[in-house]
Amino acid sequence: MEPSRIIDLFCAASGAREAGICPILPTQSGKAPKASSPLYGMKSVIVGIFPYFCGAEEGEICLYARGRDYHSVITPRLCAAAEALSAAHPGARFIPGCDASALNEVRAAGYTGLGFFGDNGLFFSRRFGSFVFIGTLACDLEFSIPLREAEGCSHCGACRDACPTGVLSGGDKRAECLSAITQKKGELTEAEAALMRACGTLWGCDACQLACPHNRGVEIDPLPEFAENRVTIFPRSLRNASDAEWDAFLEGRAFAWRGREVLQRNLELVCFTKEAENGILTGESEIKGDRK
Repeated sequence: MEPSRIIDLFCAASGAREAGICPILPTQSGKAPKASSPLYGMKSVIVGIFPYFCGAEEGEICLYARGRDYHSVITPRLCAAAEALSAAHPGARFIPGCDASALNEVRAAGYTGLGFFGDNGLFFSRRFGSFVFIGTLACDLEFSIPLREAEGCSHCGACRDACPTGVLSGGDKRAECLSAITQKKGELTEAEAALMRACGTLWGCDACQLACPHNRGVEIDPLPEFAENRVTIFPRSLRNASDAEWDAFLEGRAFAWRGREVLQRNLELVCFTKEAENGILTGESEIKGDRK
C-alpha cells in the first residue's frame, strides 16, 4: 500500500487532523527494542496529530487538560485505525501508542516533516502549533521515504522571556517548571506556593505556548472530546466535598492521574490562603488564568 493511502486510511479511521510516516523507529532509549518488547520487529511509525486548542479563555487549569483525558480519547481512535489498516494490509502489525510508550513520539513527529521542535521542547505542528497531542502506530512495514529534519523554530526567545520560573533559560532544570511544581507530591516550598498564587494556576502552565509567535493564527479544529464539557477552574465547593463529589469531578480528566491529595493541596494553597481571603483571589469570578 502506498504511504499516501496508509495516511488517508489512518486519518479517516482515527480522526487525526493530519498524519505522516517516520521511516525509522525512534525509541525513548535510543536503542533497538529487545526481543521481549512489543516493538521488536517494528520498522516505522505512523504519526497522527490531534489538536485540542479551543481558545485561550481565562482559567486556572492549563489548556490541554480542560477537555477529556487525551489518553482515553486518542487510544481508542488509534485502535480503530490499527484495525482498519490491518484489514487493508493483512499480515502487517500495528501497535498503538499515546504518551505511555517506549517510542519517542515527539521525535517521530518531527521526522515526518509535519512540524518542528520549539526551544521549549514541544513539538509544533505547522498547521496547529504546539496545541496538539501525538498518537502513533508502530508498524513492521518499511517505507522508502525520506527522514525529514525538524526545522522551523525562529529561536526568538519569547518562550524563555515568558517562563515564570526561568527554567527555559538553560540547563536541565525540569523540576523547576511551573507545570511540574503543580504536579509535585507532598509539601511545596513557600516560594513554589507563592509562584502558583501569583500565576493563578492550579494545574499546568501555558506561558511559553501562549507567548510563542508560531502559535499565533493557528488553525482551530479540535477533536470534539476536547471541545465539549470543558473545565477551566476547580469549583471552590471541592474544599469540603465528599469522595463521591471528588470522583465525579475527576472522572475522565487528565489531571486526575496525580491523585486527589495534590489537587486538594493546590486548591488550598492558591484559593484559600490568608491572602486569597483578603481579596487577591476571592472567588470564581476573579480567577486569573492562562498565565500559568
